[in-house]
Amino acid sequence: MFHLFARHLLSQGKKDRVFMSCIAIIPARGGSKGIPGKNLKKINGRSLLQRSIEAALFSENVDKVYVSSDDARILAEAVRSGAEAIKRPAEYASDTASSESALLHALNVVKLKEGLPDRIVFIQCTSPFIATKDVDGILTSMDREGADCALSVTPFHGFLWKPSENDGVFPVGHEKHFRPRRQDREDVYLETGAIYAMNVAKFIEKEHRFFDKVAHYVMEPMRSLEIDEPLDLKLCEEIARELENEVNRDKFLPKQVEALLLDFDGVLTDDLAIIDENGKEAVTVSRSDGMGIERLRNNTDVFIGVVSKEKNKVVAKRCEKLKVECLHGIENKVEVIQRWAKEYSFDLANVIYVGNDLNDLPVFDIVGLSVSPQDANVLVKEKADFVLVAKGGRGAVREICEIIISYTSK
Repeated sequence: MFHLFARHLLSQGKKDRVFMSCIAIIPARGGSKGIPGKNLKKINGRSLLQRSIEAALFSENVDKVYVSSDDARILAEAVRSGAEAIKRPAEYASDTASSESALLHALNVVKLKEGLPDRIVFIQCTSPFIATKDVDGILTSMDREGADCALSVTPFHGFLWKPSENDGVFPVGHEKHFRPRRQDREDVYLETGAIYAMNVAKFIEKEHRFFDKVAHYVMEPMRSLEIDEPLDLKLCEEIARELENEVNRDKFLPKQVEALLLDFDGVLTDDLAIIDENGKEAVTVSRSDGMGIERLRNNTDVFIGVVSKEKNKVVAKRCEKLKVECLHGIENKVEVIQRWAKEYSFDLANVIYVGNDLNDLPVFDIVGLSVSPQDANVLVKEKADFVLVAKGGRGAVREICEIIISYTSK
């Protein structure tokens, strides 16, 4: 469950806005004929649902994020990702049930709990590249135009044709014998299906997402992709790796990498512990991560160290085998890292630190590059300069080691 401290920090950035209550609702039913379990499918390590939740969660204008679903796995993923879950009755989760019916049911649940908000943002998680700026952007467009509702759109430049029973096909919105150049045509937009925003009182009255004055918010074509078919998943996966990894990597890496510092639990492990009947703990680690550290040690002069709050001796034993410096049972990581910097003569601006939980955030503020595994705490991922594709204890350390090796060998 999203940590209460994280909720508090998120709320700090929302205090200065002109108050108008707003919630995000993400309808995500379990059934999907084209792609079974579609809403939980992952793109670059994050489920489609998680991506949508995180986009809304960090909006300056959204107070809470709700997920409406008939599926227990989806509701569990919603809570894990920081949203509040609303169990949707079967009658609102069939193939013929409208999104509006799910939204109205969710609003009724919210009304009983805490009263109705002024506005809602309706997000469809089949659009994997929705960003927080889009959530804020659609609400800003709605305010700027004095509109009652809004939709996300993307520029459209194609020529549409409609079939006729007796006369082949005929043009829609243009003439057969007049083909103006793209730059000579009037602006036309395609509805993305990604985000909508509505005045709640009017939406409840009209029971439809479009009413009275409609505003629009323009999304870039690349981020307007929607997943309907299995091929869409593969395409979006490739695009995500390009957009979210390679493009950003060299931008964030220090000019000279002098040290790689790692948390232990959740970075070198999967953040789980095995406890036997005598209370003895054991953890699982990745041999691939071990090979990554060995390769980094053999191919670079980068200092490698582990700084952990965990007191269990398993931390020291694992680090001894990996031949890396280790300090565990540490409450103040910043103090230890600053001491290491002086002792081993490296500049903190040239340090990469990989952490996964809230106690790592103070370290993020003093190093050159802060990194998180894919399954890190949501607030940590938002604060991190770079988010890895791999999860903690499942290749995250190997990934960052290979990135450093590749970068330093250029």
